[in-house]
Amino acid sequence: EGRTDEAFDELDKLGWIKQVNDADRYQQLAAAYLSASAEKKKNGTRSALVVSPTHAEASKIIIAADRDRAEILSKAQATAIRIQGEAVEEAQKSYAIFEKNPALAIFLANTEALKLSLQEKSTLILDQRTPPFDLLQQRQPQTEPKKNQ
Repeated sequence: EGRTDEAFDELDKLGWIKQVNDADRYQQLAAAYLSASAEKKKNGTRSALVVSPTHAEASKIIIAADRDRAEILSKAQATAIRIQGEAVEEAQKSYAIFEKNPALAIFLANTEALKLSLQEKSTLILDQRTPPFDLLQQRQPQTEPKKNQ
């Protein structure tokens, strides 16, 4: 109804109008589109709308955002593969130690099982000799019987 200036003033007060040079414009719009399309709504869906003077300009923004998304995913996947490789390497070191000391491996596995079992409020009724709960028993040090000479 001819109140376009007032509408732009309100949008400007909200900080929603930004003046940028043409070289940076598509990159900033693509980043904003990527961010908006990544946000989930309450119903779990994602969407974003590009409003531009032409369809070609909107397509250019969406293509740039899709390219950025693919680059981010590619970097994240490469990082995940690197971290997984490091974890496998570290696990192999642990396996070598466990092969030399199987009792340590059993103790650590039982300790982890105990920790996971008691993570939340728990009521357990078990024999105190049931692994891994046998770790809770106070044990007397084992001593060798003296040999008669």
